[in-house]
Amino acid sequence: MIASRAAMAGLKSVILIGAAIALSGQSQNWLTQVERTEASHVVGNPETKTQLTEWVSYTCPACANFSRNGEEVVKLAYVGP
Repeated sequence: MIASRAAMAGLKSVILIGAAIALSGQSQNWLTQVERTEASHVVGNPETKTQLTEWVSYTCPACANFSRNGEEVVKLAYVGP
């Protein structure tokens, strides 16, 4: 009985790992895709329906605060893993 439970748990683990590998090949992590253009950087899927343009000044305290505290939240919400 214990051996069959261990075998079943092992089989479930193999199925879950296989599914994770299969799914990882199908989806693309758009957070790591950065395209440089002449005027900007594009992060994420350029073909998406929703696009967000961020204007940043490297000398602006409010922009620096947003970069530290809000940028990752926006990336997760709109770009996604």
